[in-house]
Amino acid sequence: MAKLRALEHVARTLATMFVSRNNDVDGYWAIGRLYRIAIANGRTPLELNLLASADDVHQVGDLRIVRQHYANDLLMQLRHAGVGAVPFKVAVIRVHFALSRQQPARFDASYGTYYGDPVECIVELETEVGHACRASARTRAAPHDATREQQRLDAHAVRLDSTHLAPIAASSVGSFTER
Repeated sequence: MAKLRALEHVARTLATMFVSRNNDVDGYWAIGRLYRIAIANGRTPLELNLLASADDVHQVGDLRIVRQHYANDLLMQLRHAGVGAVPFKVAVIRVHFALSRQQPARFDASYGTYYGDPVECIVELETEVGHACRASARTRAAPHDATREQQRLDAHAVRLDSTHLAPIAASSVGSFTER
């Protein structure tokens, strides 16, 4: 039971971190960059399989960078929670965007902001022994537009690129299976 509560905490933490304004890719908000991808491909949700190998050809560019970052965050959060080795069957982040772009920008307490369209991040974790949990967090966002946005360049900004990310090592938290 304690392990399940720890997994639930990890899922909530990942969902909250994902919608955070500190979730950057190359100095721009990752959700805005992912929203631009969703619109370009006409699909939602975008799914980030945290168990996929680092060279998964289905996730390139921003998708690959964000997926790898959160795969590493999953490992870090498991260590912080003291969970130990966890063989996962499912470890996924799904990001649902409102692709219609017709909803008026208005304050909505459940999203906490006036600007942009609704976005929901859902984190699903399931161990191989059947412990499953799900957490979600919401925000509002607009698709990334480098001509209108200022790139975050301060000394404390997180720059997510492949040179700063370590690949997931199955031995570091147990065995992972690819989906």
